[in-house]
Amino acid sequence: MAILPAPRPVPDPTVAHGCTVARASGPAPLLVLQGELDRDAAPPVEAVLRSALASDRPAILRLDVGDLWFVDVEGVCVLARTYRAATARGARVVLVRPRPFLLDVAAIVAPDLVRAAHVVDGARGPGG
Repeated sequence: MAILPAPRPVPDPTVAHGCTVARASGPAPLLVLQGELDRDAAPPVEAVLRSALASDRPAILRLDVGDLWFVDVEGVCVLARTYRAATARGARVVLVRPRPFLLDVAAIVAPDLVRAAHVVDGARGPGG
């Protein structure tokens, strides 16, 4: 278990080494990730995701990952750690539009993320 620094608010949209995270309005927070979620982008992207959990304290955190064209193991670990942090707060994570390659990597690296996170095909999933 890693001890991470407290999340800090990050202005939107956030660009981190090829990965953009933007907030979309709606009844439940929707964070739209675009680009590459890799080892270089992982720390700032994780800070944004954890900041949303800390500041919004949502019951459902929706992550639109459909525009990620590359996700490596560290990127999947960021999503898994976000899922675990949300679950610890009693929140649910919804992966919106995940591509098969993301789910394939997650099945190996973070099977709890695939089993427990709710997956929807469209951006207007549960809570939206």
